[in-house]
Amino acid sequence: MARTACGSPGSTIPTSCSWTSDSRGSEAFAELRADPKTSSIPVVALTASVTPNDCTRIAQAGFDAFLAKPMVLREFLDTVKRLVESRRT
Repeated sequence: MARTACGSPGSTIPTSCSWTSDSRGSEAFAELRADPKTSSIPVVALTASVTPNDCTRIAQAGFDAFLAKPMVLREFLDTVKRLVESRRT
């Protein structure tokens, strides 16, 4: 099961996402969404898979946002800020 030290409501959890059969990122995401204690926490997928099909699958999976690897720090910080602020409204 996915564990986090910052599992309080309003936390944002970045996860590295892989779409292979042994994918741990998408499994962790599914566990977070299945648990009532963590289901509302925004999750950002960090992935090197940025083909149109990959982007569609990530969006359909229900991630709150996704960023391409290599990650640009400013883009990551802006994304987390946007997600946190949207939870406050």
